[in-house]
Amino acid sequence: WSEENILGLDGVNAQRVTESGSLAGPKMPLSMDGAKVAFTASAYDSLNQRFLVLWESSDQQAVMGRMINGDGTFTASAFTVNADSGLHDMPTVAYDSDTSRYLVAWEQSAAENSSRSLMGQVLNDDGTINQPAFTISSPGLDVTSPVSLYDSIHKSYFLAFGGADGAEKRIYGQVVMPDGSLDTSVSSANVMLSYADYPGEEAPSAAFDGNTGRYYVVWAYGHIGDDGPQQISDIHGRLVNPDGTAGS
Repeated sequence: WSEENILGLDGVNAQRVTESGSLAGPKMPLSMDGAKVAFTASAYDSLNQRFLVLWESSDQQAVMGRMINGDGTFTASAFTVNADSGLHDMPTVAYDSDTSRYLVAWEQSAAENSSRSLMGQVLNDDGTINQPAFTISSPGLDVTSPVSLYDSIHKSYFLAFGGADGAEKRIYGQVVMPDGSLDTSVSSANVMLSYADYPGEEAPSAAFDGNTGRYYVVWAYGHIGDDGPQQISDIHGRLVNPDGTAGS
């Protein structure tokens, strides 16, 4: 999370928590670059027993990262994950325990209030680049709120995200292989997961079921209520097959 320190500088902080819910050690300042981020992301490397924490830079020109050992010490200073031209927002990360790599993804746009693409990049377990940045979202989609998971059974990543094609908001999914290539065996475009007759979906969340090898994706469906003009939100959900297609 971001927080102002005693010097009045905003930065990103982390806190380890024990399995019982108590705090493990002191709060850890990751960066004091003035970042006021609403969204951070983290993943745990079970092989090397350390965390990768991500955030957007204070000027939104980069995705930043830092490695934290299991005992709360830092492996090194904060580093730049990606600083390609454009604004970077809402990073997400998933860890591949089979290759000991991370898939990092984020929203990227040319300027404030312009259309956002979903970008991805594969990192080695030390944070160095394994595969350079690539585009995950289909052309024409304005992307919001990506989330990412790793499927340890089928050895692939899965991302769910909001996408607007014109005025209507939908929820889409995309399977990404460990080398960063998109799985296009089902479709050359991102697969729509939300229901066609319910436009207005956004803010997805997802979980992987290690028993069935499927994902469960939920999202907010915003619409006008029956009793007045106020905007209300329902929670919709769907099972997603390992290949990224919508289930029941």
